[in-house]
Amino acid sequence: MHIKVKLFPLDRKAADGSMITRQVFEEYLRSEDYQMRSRNKLFLGGVTHIDRNKPDKQTGLGEFDRMLTEGNYTHYTDKLFIGPDNWVYARAKVMDNLDEYAGRSLELIKTLTRLLKQGIKLPVSIVVKAYWDKNDVARKIVLISGFDVTLSPGYKGAEIVDIENDDNAEFLAYGMEDEEPVVPQRFNQRGYGYGLDYPSY
Repeated sequence: MHIKVKLFPLDRKAADGSMITRQVFEEYLRSEDYQMRSRNKLFLGGVTHIDRNKPDKQTGLGEFDRMLTEGNYTHYTDKLFIGPDNWVYARAKVMDNLDEYAGRSLELIKTLTRLLKQGIKLPVSIVVKAYWDKNDVARKIVLISGFDVTLSPGYKGAEIVDIENDDNAEFLAYGMEDEEPVVPQRFNQRGYGYGLDYPSY
């Protein structure tokens, strides 16, 4: 199945006081990281942030590697786009073939798909790595790793808004039309040096 997800608003502060502007997000859509992740289906997500680990030298796990070792990947995003309400949306594929899962992975995907099949539009939280200025405004998005399903979203209104079977052509085409051209703007290098963070929206 596919889902359409409302991720975060542009030009408005999140619950933690941080904000991403439309200009900064549009720059990310033109970035090499966005193109690479779209091409390779690397906007991955799972159930809650529980397995999004920091790098661990003792175990040798890289950033977010625990999602692989714990089998907590249930969906991937194949499109990010800006809606008419100035929110960032995602179109995502839920990997719902239960025959491909076992153990904890099977329990996670069964829980997620059981809720989706009942039309339950769960909240979500996106994972963003960015340079933030002293006012917690993103100056540059380094990467968007994906979004996770959670009952504790960082931003009110961040949620699954539509659930469809894979054979709904109209739904699959939503957000895939050509977007309005964006005029490139030069990025002011000042403002770097503030900490990298992973806020939830």
